[in-house]
Amino acid sequence: MKALVFEPFSGASGDMVIGSLLDLGADESKIRAAISVFDLELAVKEEIKQGIAAKRVEFITNKPLGRKRSVNSYKNIVSTIE
Repeated sequence: MKALVFEPFSGASGDMVIGSLLDLGADESKIRAAISVFDLELAVKEEIKQGIAAKRVEFITNKPLGRKRSVNSYKNIVSTIE
């Protein structure tokens, strides 16, 4: 019996999780199809750092970034929540 324990005690970002799944053999084309719903593309490359190999995953979007936020934007968000 094989078992996988996933315990991100310090947290794990989406790119880290997807990279791990790809290293474990997940079908890259299925992941690409799944994220295409969000108008995202996937960039995957193999990296080796200090003798440890891993997949580096980046999510790419062609949409322009939203408007920049300022301290006043933050204050407005907080006051709306309160």
